[in-house]
Amino acid sequence: MAPASVPAATAATPAARGQGRRRLLVSGAVLVAVGLAVSTAGSGPLADALGDALYAALVWVLLALVLPRWGAPAVTLTAITVCWGIELAQLTGLPAAATAAWAPARYVLGTTFTPSDLVAYAVGAVAAGVAARGRGVGTTQLGGAAPGGGRAVTPRPPTGGPGSGSRRGDY
Repeated sequence: MAPASVPAATAATPAARGQGRRRLLVSGAVLVAVGLAVSTAGSGPLADALGDALYAALVWVLLALVLPRWGAPAVTLTAITVCWGIELAQLTGLPAAATAAWAPARYVLGTTFTPSDLVAYAVGAVAAGVAARGRGVGTTQLGGAAPGGGRAVTPRPPTGGPGSGSRRGDY
């Protein structure tokens, strides 16, 4: 048995991880629906900025699903990096060519570089990270950091090594 000073395991149970994944999937579906609504019904700089922020939040959700052991800060920085990379790729003209070949690609790659989009992406990714941490996603629910910012600790039984006075399996 583990000493009393060792905290109980704080790693997420399979049920908690499943709940966290369901939250992410629902969040992703909502972000897609709202993002498409903003893209089709909205116009002007405010709609563009909101669409970009929603896009970055969706990238955050997708990364959290693919990288479940990463904490919210790491997912946030990665989401910003991915979004900025896609935005900077627009300087090459490749996303515009992809969109000309297949129109739905514009929802993923965009077409025209706009510096203000970089700010909107950062805002969206940070907002997603803050919202997720507030709900426990990107922390212990997906196997990341334990409450209080530390890593989850799983107590291990004694191994019964030489001179320990215990037999293997006697725990």
